[in-house]
Amino acid sequence: MLTGARRFQGQLNFCIVVVEPYEHGMNRVFIKTKDERIRTKFLAHHDTHCVSDSNVALLARQMALHCALASQISQSLKLGGAPYASNSLERLRLLKRLRLRAEAERLAAAARPPEPYAGPPDLAHRVAIDDFNDYT
Repeated sequence: MLTGARRFQGQLNFCIVVVEPYEHGMNRVFIKTKDERIRTKFLAHHDTHCVSDSNVALLARQMALHCALASQISQSLKLGGAPYASNSLERLRLLKRLRLRAEAERLAAAARPPEPYAGPPDLAHRVAIDDFNDYT
C-alpha cells in the first residue's frame, strides 16, 4: 500500500521494514517494531541504512527475514517456553542432544572393561556366503 509521498508500508505485526526512496538512486531503510525488546535484544539492524537502488531489495529481504525470526523468538519467550524459531532450529537442537547422548554412551562403553574373547563363531551361525563354492 502506498501512503504519503513515495513511502511503502505494510501490515505491522511485530516488525516492519520501511523503505523510503531518496534522490539520486538512494533509499533510506529502517525497522519499526511494536516491542522495543525485539529491536534491542534480537535485531542487529536497528540503525537506519542509506542504500543504493541496486542493493535495497537484498537488504530489505534480509532485514525482513531477521525481523520474522526475532518476532517468532520473542513470541515464544513470552509464552514461557524455550526460544523457538523454526522446525530447522528444533532439528538442530535434537541433533545436538543425540550427539551428546551418543558421546556419553561411547565414553561409558570405553570406561567398561573389555569382554573376554569368545573365540571364532560357530559354523552353524555363519552366514551362508561360502556356499557358492560348492557350485563352481
